[in-house]
Amino acid sequence: MNGIIITDGPDACGKTTLQKAIVEKYGAISKHLTWNEELNKRMFDYQLDELLEAIDLSADNLVVIDRHWISEMIYAKVFRGGSPWPRMPYVMDALCRFNGALYILCMPGTIEGTVERHRENIDSNHPYSDEKFRELLHEYEDFYRKTGSQRIDMIRYTIERNGNDMEQFISDAMKQLINVRKMVNAWK
Repeated sequence: MNGIIITDGPDACGKTTLQKAIVEKYGAISKHLTWNEELNKRMFDYQLDELLEAIDLSADNLVVIDRHWISEMIYAKVFRGGSPWPRMPYVMDALCRFNGALYILCMPGTIEGTVERHRENIDSNHPYSDEKFRELLHEYEDFYRKTGSQRIDMIRYTIERNGNDMEQFISDAMKQLINVRKMVNAWK
């Protein structure tokens, strides 16, 4: 199995757990992208470098990226007044689409249930208020409704719906990745 899967979504929605399950099942290469003050100064280059490396590795491997441009776009909007790279989503998404990546958007099943999970698992890297977290969750829901639900290269995962049979979800996701890659290869 080769290709790129990007798990993205807000905290407390199962991204890292799902990524680990895919890595374990398929021996995939795992990449976890993050944000901090230092990276903020060069976020575009950081994400581009990581994506280009994933593209190279994906020729012979399955690569799973935990967070990418969608997180930068939405978290920057909610917590930093916007990203200094407004065209970043278009560049990154074009590269992902051209290379047949599959996005798995790990989304809240319910806003309040996700807020509670976040509250229970809060750490020093994510100390924001419930109010800001709800705003973040609504931004992800809005993004999925406007963009993700219209695309075959974006599928939705929720802990409540898919967490009990993660193996089946992963199997279905792999089939979708194969379909996306076939479609992209036919275009090329």
